Amino acid sequence: MKFADIVRLFGDKAWFDFEMVLLLSGEAAPCVHTALYRLRESGKIVELRRGLFTLAEPWRHRGLGAGAAPAFAASLSAAIYPPSYLSGRWVLEACGALRPAPREQGSFPEFSAVTSRPAKVFKNSFGRYSYETLPRDLLFGAMTELAGGERIRLAFPEKALLDFCFLQGGDWDEARFEAEGFSTGTSDGRLNLERLGAFASRAGRPRRARAAETFVGCSARGSPPMMKEEILEEATAAVSPEGKRQLLKEAIQAAVLRSLHESGAFASLCLTGTAARHFACAAPELPSDLEFCLVDKKGYKPEQWLFAAKRRLRFMGFDARIAFARKLTKHAGWIKLPGLLAEAGIAEGEKEALGFGIVIDIASREKSECRVSLVETRGECFALRWQ
Repeated sequence: MKFADIVRLFGDKAWFDFEMVLLLSGEAAPCVHTALYRLRESGKIVELRRGLFTLAEPWRHRGLGAGAAPAFAASLSAAIYPPSYLSGRWVLEACGALRPAPREQGSFPEFSAVTSRPAKVFKNSFGRYSYETLPRDLLFGAMTELAGGERIRLAFPEKALLDFCFLQGGDWDEARFEAEGFSTGTSDGRLNLERLGAFASRAGRPRRARAAETFVGCSARGSPPMMKEEILEEATAAVSPEGKRQLLKEAIQAAVLRSLHESGAFASLCLTGTAARHFACAAPELPSDLEFCLVDKKGYKPEQWLFAAKRRLRFMGFDARIAFARKLTKHAGWIKLPGLLAEAGIAEGEKEALGFGIVIDIASREKSECRVSLVETRGECFALRWQ
């Protein structure tokens, strides 16, 4: 096949391969091999990997400006080693969730992708393409995006985060996210927290669920919790006794939910009812109790979580009393703070205690029913699974 025929047939294509040329030319395989080898050596075509090519400029009909070149290079990833999609570091850097890794000037652009096939690395004049192996059940959460006139197959940023954590392995805490260079603030819309929670639930990997919860809670780091004196000062400024009581209760419940977040409880629990509407949807009605449903029995440690909440309240300056009981269909507990209402000036004696129940419905629920939100209220910031 003559070069003019190759330009005519593939000039507007991102790539072409040996089999296409072989079929369209009708020539013998050795002749096609020789022709493509000569074209590659003359610089008229670029070999992306063995048997896969693209026309070099200026013979490609669609020229590549400065803005289009990165998009074109990214679009080649799915063709170089199919089936695959861009994910992990490349997607996270592209969306601004991860600071770009330092690279030497003139080094190859790095494209990270995932596949169900064995891991491979390819280098060509457009960049270095690395493919990591994911289990087949984790190959979801990809989309096709148009950029610079090119179609790029890539993961949603939220799925790219989970893929990155899975491939790196181990547990992820705030320090590790920071060391890797993640930009953990989520208020700028880089990551959709509800989608992140849904992908983590679908993945069915407890470590990935914990990593997702840790990531969305990282933006609270450096924002210390309100201490007892601050909460009492805010409560005493309220006009009505009922307003003071509600403010105190909301602050304590928020502190308990933050503690549950830190303990990893939301990998197993989902907040429901009035509490979910109030904290996740900013509904005005304050819950009398914190109600949960059980979504995953693995790692379910309610007593341990409550003692952690008690420690957090003590750190804030509160004398908290807790109790917990397991029943047939529900596990129930309560948290009481004796003397707090009297300190706030809304009770005659110290016998009246501010308190609320913690009720866990242990009947099985579908994980897909739950959503994930980042909540900031009363000096607390936490990731919340709710329905």
